[in-house]
Amino acid sequence: MLRKSILVSALVALGFSLALAQISADALPSLENVGALIGGTDPGEVEEAVAGMQGGIAAGVPAGDAAYGDTAREIAGLLYEGDAEAARKLAEAFLDEREGVEAYIADRGFALNDLGVAYALAFVTFWELSLGEELDPSVGTEAAKFMVVTVQKAAGPLRRTPEEARAQAYDWLMTSPVAFAALVKAFEQNGRPEPAKQLRRKSAGLFEELFGLPPEVFTISEAGAVGVDTDKLLELKRTGKASNEVDALIDDILGTGQER
Repeated sequence: MLRKSILVSALVALGFSLALAQISADALPSLENVGALIGGTDPGEVEEAVAGMQGGIAAGVPAGDAAYGDTAREIAGLLYEGDAEAARKLAEAFLDEREGVEAYIADRGFALNDLGVAYALAFVTFWELSLGEELDPSVGTEAAKFMVVTVQKAAGPLRRTPEEARAQAYDWLMTSPVAFAALVKAFEQNGRPEPAKQLRRKSAGLFEELFGLPPEVFTISEAGAVGVDTDKLLELKRTGKASNEVDALIDDILGTGQER
């Protein structure tokens, strides 16, 4: 829970909505082929890969702390534009929440300062927020392992990303989902469902920016295995809502694409 949740009560609904529109994942390295990669990953492979990892569960894409706090300050500044002291306190609250999450995942064997771990956290958290799901912690942990191993398959381009960009991406991925989750809980606990709904809708948009497909296309089993709902993929194609690029991705996932 957002430790300084009293700050939330001061957010103005209109300004809050406008600020949300400015938060974007566009600048981050994309994992738009994640659907196809998930389709080629099985739980047995995940357990074997995790067992062989030295130094913690990680995709092997190091990311430093050079950008630490930038995202928290950006989001807080957007929400409290014109009130520097309130923005500073909210940014501190976001970072408190992030530190708690980092301690939690480190206790479960995940390495910090790894871009694959950060993408896994974003995937699971934005998926939960978007769909109104709350996974059992053990299921969320297994899903995060699954995603780290999946991201590891796409790690080549991520490793070639400049160090500064990796640090910025890591800060965004480790902070934004945590901030959104904390705000959703704070709004709902303070009897303000509409801003919470806005945040859930925005979470779905950010998920799609990061992973190329809407969150409802992906499933997480009771064992924490991540999968793809082919019926929902076919529905995307039938309704014509998918762009040409996403259409090609869907074909790849479904195994109907031609060699390109």
